[in-house]
Amino acid sequence: MLDSLLTSLTDTLGTLRDALLTAGRLTALAHLREPRLRAQHDLAREVSLRVEQAGAVQDFLARYYNVREPQVAWPAALVEELTSWLESGAPVPAIEHLRKRTLAQASGLAEQAILLARSNLHGGPTLQLVEALHASLPNECLGGFVSGEAPEQPRRVLRGPSEVALDPVFAPAFSLADGPEPTRRDLDIDKCPECWCLAVRECMASELCALSIAEYDGLPLAFHRDFAKQCWDEARHALFFLDVALELLPSFVRDAPRGHPLLASAKQMLAEGRGLGVPAEGNLYSVVWSLELAERLVVMHLDSETPGAAQALADARGPFAQTNATYRSGMEVVARDEATHARLGQRWLKHLLPSDAEREETMTRARYLRAIHIVRVMAQQRGVPLMQMAQAFLSQTQEAPR
Repeated sequence: MLDSLLTSLTDTLGTLRDALLTAGRLTALAHLREPRLRAQHDLAREVSLRVEQAGAVQDFLARYYNVREPQVAWPAALVEELTSWLESGAPVPAIEHLRKRTLAQASGLAEQAILLARSNLHGGPTLQLVEALHASLPNECLGGFVSGEAPEQPRRVLRGPSEVALDPVFAPAFSLADGPEPTRRDLDIDKCPECWCLAVRECMASELCALSIAEYDGLPLAFHRDFAKQCWDEARHALFFLDVALELLPSFVRDAPRGHPLLASAKQMLAEGRGLGVPAEGNLYSVVWSLELAERLVVMHLDSETPGAAQALADARGPFAQTNATYRSGMEVVARDEATHARLGQRWLKHLLPSDAEREETMTRARYLRAIHIVRVMAQQRGVPLMQMAQAFLSQTQEAPR
């Protein structure tokens, strides 16, 4: 009888873990359909919450019942439905309905686990865990989904949206085809437009974490925990940078030189609540969307997060930070977060590609493909042939100061 109770309890906890993880992955898809930064932040927080709850259940199963960490997979019943919806541009409410069904399933499983734990002499620790989880779940009665079967190797089973929309607070004001963003890190007056441009980049990083959480089956739960953490980190960073920019906006409009290329954008923002100037090419999400997972890790983590951590730390100690306590404390958090992101990128690249030679080959290919896709995006934005834009891009690169 005891063995039967324990089996039922561990099976129920395992299904609860999977339901929470599925809810987190569905929220990641909703995140990709939501352009508004503040709403994105809330969705990223929900991704992190549900995936961490799944991780807490798995940690408990491993510690108390010696249950091994599973490879993650979508429920089979969901894959076909999600594929159809994603291809047709599923609206957020459609994905939200699936998420609510899955959370309702998790709530029912938590109730079942509570009843089983109360029937078990050793159920005290389970009750402590599951009662807290149950309190955070909706009290609804909707049908859910069973767990999925993971492939032997990581595999992309869904294709997330190839493009994302920017928050309406932003507006195209310049093209990356003409050179880098028209701001200078060494000028305090440029801190305002620099921050709103950084908000767009951080938003992209959050979206790309959500993309990989949603697309790939066959990865350990630990991968999803790491990327859910980063998804929320980047969303918080984006909101932080936007709020700093808005705080600095009046002084930028007052003190910026008349010919500053982003002054008109700032004035429009003050007058209309929109218009912050960003690249016409958007946040370049589609460049990384085009890459495989290992290639994304190279572009996002090795080439962006690693140098980004050092830059954030330098900014936290820079002259502007000494005059703005909010900016200084925020940048100290950003620097620590980016350092953890760099480490997790290296960790998962080694997981996917244990061979040094494979990693070197992938790094070379990823950087080559990134350049090609950046040129593709710029050519599409300008409406010119790809080869024409490639020649212009190459010429600009050769002429840039070293």
